[in-house]
Amino acid sequence: MYGDQENQLRFFDAHKEKYNYLKLLEHDDIKKIIFSTEDNAKRNNRREILPIINKKLGGRDFKKSTLTNLLGLESGEGKYMKYSSQ
Repeated sequence: MYGDQENQLRFFDAHKEKYNYLKLLEHDDIKKIIFSTEDNAKRNNRREILPIINKKLGGRDFKKSTLTNLLGLESGEGKYMKYSSQ
């Protein structure tokens, strides 16, 4: 969906209850979503939004890319990666 950010936020706020996990997001959380076709937008959105959802579901507080790496959505060389594929 293209357009200015305020229209996108209004649309998202009006329709977020239709989605299982996105309804956990607050308006300020939604502002972190990049509504763009830029190459890295999808990755950056995962990094921003997944830790918020995880925290609201009672999970640990992870840094942006740590959770996406643990979920196997990104590759990484960190020590914690050796446990993510087991």
